[in-house]
Amino acid sequence: MSIIIQLLICVCVFLFATVAAWYEGSAIIEDSLEWTYSTPFTNTFGIEIVSGKEIVLLDYFVYAAKFQPFFPILMLLSFIYIIGLVLFIVGRKNNDTSIKVSFAFGIVYLVASTLFINATTFGGKLFFYILLISSILTILVTLCISILNGHGQKVYFVKSSE
Repeated sequence: MSIIIQLLICVCVFLFATVAAWYEGSAIIEDSLEWTYSTPFTNTFGIEIVSGKEIVLLDYFVYAAKFQPFFPILMLLSFIYIIGLVLFIVGRKNNDTSIKVSFAFGIVYLVASTLFINATTFGGKLFFYILLISSILTILVTLCISILNGHGQKVYFVKSSE
């Protein structure tokens, strides 16, 4: 029961942080000097920015992550925690699947961290380090559990009913 409560609270935190980051990122509409550097989605879609109203909503998050990173970081941390809770729940039913999926998410976090490797803003650097540390921890824990399981010592994410 407590896992479900944690999951619900974390989803609420994620949704709140998303709305707050979206609001903070909307400041890009007025910051025409950043349109070139903080609108990768708008540029990818080939949209020409004339008044700021043409900016794709995803670029609001990019701008918020660069210049007001509190809520985007809160989004990231709550997302990582939600993934961990879901893997914890899956681990009750099938430990092998949760190990494989956990390792895959470790790789995804590592690849995502490379998107921020050359970041020049505080928020970008913070995203890089959080994703890098999350990937290293996820991969190491997954490998340790996998190795211990391979040597006949069954280690579960959660206590098994066996």
